[in-house]
Amino acid sequence: MFAEGPRPFAGVQSLARLAGCLVALGECGQSVGDAPVATLAFDTHKAVKALCDAGFDASQAEAVTEQIGIAIGEDLATQDDPVRVRDDLRAEMKSLRADMEKLELRMTNKLYAAVAAGVGPVKALDFLIG
Repeated sequence: MFAEGPRPFAGVQSLARLAGCLVALGECGQSVGDAPVATLAFDTHKAVKALCDAGFDASQAEAVTEQIGIAIGEDLATQDDPVRVRDDLRAEMKSLRADMEKLELRMTNKLYAAVAAGVGPVKALDFLIG
């Protein structure tokens, strides 16, 4: 019946190219037990383009891409993600700078207190002896 074997669907050949649309982002801070969870971002534009190049029409490519996104947990990368990440990093850096300034002030105060504690008794002995 299938002397040559079943003929694969044309889009199947582009699955390897679709795999290239997945980008590992590493640990996202979440964990399951002791194991960190890695997050994947899915480049939807690249996936739609790969599917269109493989013969899908635009609406089919978008539907398949949407379903793949749902299958990987709806962690779809958007064009706003880099901007949001940049803004989050800037806010975190600002917070760290403020914490560092507070720490510097505390360390300076403790250094002055330590110097005063060491100089005071020496001056007192000098006064009593001299």
